Amino acid sequence: MISFITTGRNDDYGKGFIDRFYTSVSKNLESLEKLDVEYEYILVEWNPFNKYLIYTNKFSELFKSNKRLIDLIAAPSLNLNEGLGLNAFHEYYGKNLGIRHSKFENIVLLNADVVIPFDTMEVLVNKAKTGLDKKKYYRVVNRVQADDNLKELRAGHVNIPALPEHAHYMEITGDFPGDLCLIDKSTLINKGKGYDEANNFHRTGSQVHMDSEIMYNLYRAGCKLEYLDCDYLHIEHSSPRNPMEIRVKNVNGYQNKTDWGFINYPAREIKNNLIIVG
Repeated sequence: MISFITTGRNDDYGKGFIDRFYTSVSKNLESLEKLDVEYEYILVEWNPFNKYLIYTNKFSELFKSNKRLIDLIAAPSLNLNEGLGLNAFHEYYGKNLGIRHSKFENIVLLNADVVIPFDTMEVLVNKAKTGLDKKKYYRVVNRVQADDNLKELRAGHVNIPALPEHAHYMEITGDFPGDLCLIDKSTLINKGKGYDEANNFHRTGSQVHMDSEIMYNLYRAGCKLEYLDCDYLHIEHSSPRNPMEIRVKNVNGYQNKTDWGFINYPAREIKNNLIIVG
């Protein structure tokens, strides 16, 4: 029915990452368990250098209690074979891996700091049950900044441009496009083409804007963005990004590698909910 795909690793990104990630996953699973829906929830750990999440602190209990929670590991050997750097974390390549290993026809792509309230989760599930339009991709329109305890700090809308010259983006990506997206899997693969692994700048430089670029691919392939009038929470945190980082956005579309999502790498199923690729 529906596959949720998120990615992260235990590297303390933005300070307190593992706690934010746990809050996101546990709260979203809590909502899903209240709904009559077949699902899987894939956590992609890209190039982990600490203990796998399935064996880590509170996460281990989540994995024990929910067999639909999958720990999908992109082994460090994959990173090295691809020439991506010893310690590099590639969020969107991780999501590509999750897409390729997902088993359901509806996909929710979300970031590790996003909590989907029950009412919104119900909207997403019901939308999938009634059948997604293969010429659309869907975003939740109301973005609520929250603290670590999920207390609301401020609310905003991802479809309202910060500057007048950004208005056109709202028809294609909206703000914070990597946060949360619902899409038909065949549309994502055949029209979105996966996140761009062919761009050497993304491989060795900045990954910024990869979440926008896949939506430009969809738009150029004739798909339309539809906003859903409901809320999601984004857990606020510091950002360790370099303000001098060079950022380039490709709005002209791309042809991805034919083997995107690392489909040629062997996958070993260690147990029902632990898979290692590479």
